[in-house]
Amino acid sequence: MFYGLIYLLLCILVAVWAGQKRGSLQAIGMFVISLLLSPLIGGLIVAVSPKSDAKILEEMERQERLRLALNRKLKHQTDDRKEPRL
Repeated sequence: MFYGLIYLLLCILVAVWAGQKRGSLQAIGMFVISLLLSPLIGGLIVAVSPKSDAKILEEMERQERLRLALNRKLKHQTDDRKEPRL
C-alpha cells in the first residue's frame, strides 16, 4: 500500500513536470505512460522532450517584461543620481 502511494505520487510529479513543460494534454499522457511503464521512464521522456512553442513564447515574453522592468528601475535610479543635491 505504501509503495503504491509513492509510485502514484511519482507518476503525478512526472505529469506536473510535463504539464509545465508542454501543456495539459502532455501531462495526461505522461501520467498514463508513467503509470503503465515507470515514473523513471516517464521522467526521462519529459527530460529529453523539448518545450512546446507556446511555452517558449510565454517564457520569452516573461523575460522581456522582467528586462523592461529592470531597465525602468535602473533608469529611475540613474535619474535620481543626476538631480543636484542641496
